[in-house]
Amino acid sequence: MFSIKLVTGLVSALLMTSVALAGQQTAGSGTDAKPVTSRKPDDSSLRTMIGQMILVGFTGTSVDAAPVVAVRQKIANGSIGGVMYLSDNVSDRSHVAAMNTAFAAANSTLPPFISVDEEGGAIARLTAGNGFHEVPAAVNVARNLSPRGAYELYSGLATELHEWGFNLNFGPVVDLNVNPANPIIGKLGRSFSGNPELVAQYGAAFVRAHRDAGIITTLKHFPGHGSSSTDSHKGLADVSGTWSRRELVPFRKLINAGYADSVMVGHLYDKSLQKGEAVGPASLSSAIVNGLLRKQLGFAGVVLSDDLQMGAVEKSYSFTAAVVRAVEAGDDILIFSNHKNPDAELPEKVIDILMAEAHRNPVVAANIVKSFAKISALKASLAQRDASKVDLLSTRSIEADTGHVLLPADVEVVRRDVALTVVGLPG
Repeated sequence: MFSIKLVTGLVSALLMTSVALAGQQTAGSGTDAKPVTSRKPDDSSLRTMIGQMILVGFTGTSVDAAPVVAVRQKIANGSIGGVMYLSDNVSDRSHVAAMNTAFAAANSTLPPFISVDEEGGAIARLTAGNGFHEVPAAVNVARNLSPRGAYELYSGLATELHEWGFNLNFGPVVDLNVNPANPIIGKLGRSFSGNPELVAQYGAAFVRAHRDAGIITTLKHFPGHGSSSTDSHKGLADVSGTWSRRELVPFRKLINAGYADSVMVGHLYDKSLQKGEAVGPASLSSAIVNGLLRKQLGFAGVVLSDDLQMGAVEKSYSFTAAVVRAVEAGDDILIFSNHKNPDAELPEKVIDILMAEAHRNPVVAANIVKSFAKISALKASLAQRDASKVDLLSTRSIEADTGHVLLPADVEVVRRDVALTVVGLPG
């Protein structure tokens, strides 16, 4: 297991050698201000920082497969900060666990995020066919289980993820089920409810269960995908006429109560929220990331883009433009599924793009430094999670909605008995 002191020391050293990058912002506040050039940026430090911002999909299903070996090398040399599993990477537990052990061992100083989409229901990369114990979709969890029952269910899920070697799960979905016909949320049962209070309760249960198992979570898809009528995998989801501020409630409650390890921003567009900006996804919008999420909701942690190779982005932006706009907007981790047309050199291309942009764009340079600090802090927290049970008193309970009638549980009993000592968990 890596050392928190080692991570902290590396962060401090890299930040000190990158003062020139962040300092470029102080040269002036006007658009014609010239960046400070008295100190040459440390390119080695800059490359390391950018590499930590890249989370990428890969090909291969075994530890000795050439593409997997190449990914391990990229983790080791700092070209990437994490990997993302898709269904194509999963054969069985033994192969996945071996790959994840190798990924984790590749860099003990800045260990990789090893991530997967394992929400339950239709969104599951690990299935019974691979030897994984599946859980129901979010809508069925909320219908059939109390929040305490959901905690037990998700404890089994998270424990198994940890046993397989994962440390990041892209969940919970805290979108509201505004449009049941929504092809990517409502129809797939990915939302707990149309009631924002209930979504916050069940989202908290999901997060607590994962924290107890040493798994980082991600609230998604900010600022709310539940009212859309289109799938952002295929094109931009314009929610200008359907989105409402009620959709912020679960995000706000979970952030304020300390349940937000990270937040994923979706490829959505709302003209009222993105005034003054060209039509484009929230994931590339400073008004959404820096304005709404950070300034209005007060979230100071790691922000992830949704997959930057989805149709909502690729149909409107070049690869270079998408990468630069994401960092300008304030995204800390850029996700690339790298699935449709796998490119082994994708991380190096991203690094080259952002290296060049950082030298001429003080906003991008400063954001890279900030992102590295936040990412490193989140990675250091993994050591604390592995060392002992997470102190759940660091989060506050989410008040229950007294109007909700809890139904008897009718899902498969979780195979691990959980001694619930969670203070304040409703239900």
